[in-house]
Amino acid sequence: MSARIELCGVPAAGKSTLCTVALRRLAARGQPFMDRGGMTAAGLKRRDFGLLGNALAAVIPRWRTEFLGLPHGLNDWHRFVVGHPAFAARIHAWLAVESMDAGWRDTAYYACLATVFEYQLAQAAPQPVLLDEGFAQRFFTLRGYRGLGRSGDAAAYAQAMPRPAGLVWVSAPPEACLARLRRRPALPVLLQGEPESRLAPRLAEGQALLEELARELEDRGVPVLRVDGAGNPEAEAARIAEFAAGCPGA
Repeated sequence: MSARIELCGVPAAGKSTLCTVALRRLAARGQPFMDRGGMTAAGLKRRDFGLLGNALAAVIPRWRTEFLGLPHGLNDWHRFVVGHPAFAARIHAWLAVESMDAGWRDTAYYACLATVFEYQLAQAAPQPVLLDEGFAQRFFTLRGYRGLGRSGDAAAYAQAMPRPAGLVWVSAPPEACLARLRRRPALPVLLQGEPESRLAPRLAEGQALLEELARELEDRGVPVLRVDGAGNPEAEAARIAEFAAGCPGA
């Protein structure tokens, strides 16, 4: 199984930028790391979608990604649940009991499907994978955006989730993240509709949840690197590249 190294952090903390620069640095030093796109393409190419699906994919390569990929991630979720019942039970309990917001449930469940889909592909990847989001980021931090975080959540999640080979926690002041978000065409779905006065506190709560999760994963033996999302991107990306290269399985 290839190494899966995840970045986590609230929206606009700098995850995608740092991941892109780190991957470029890893490639320059001859480290065979895959990004999300490469991992997805390689994983889907190995899958058997039946005679018709395979034939269409051979003629129209984009068919694999657009029609045979994530939209059918529910099958990946079912296979995943068999091997990770404790994680599935935790997610379903949070979705069913602790959220009265249908939009939040839909977004969180889609996040689960996307993450499980990518997890399955990462397992089959021929090279280590560096992802700007994964299990640590998706869903768990969403609880902060709706004020759903509770004491003990991080320990329960860290115990049940499929642990990565390494975790990069990207922190940045909530105000800085909010300023970056305001320069984008739209706020993240789960922050839309929130009063202006609550946006920064929601980001702060999401960041606090992720910080606690990072500590819990570290206590369980997962290597954790803390980087400054508001710092120098090249310098922080260099630290990530060095960290990723040294993770188990890389």
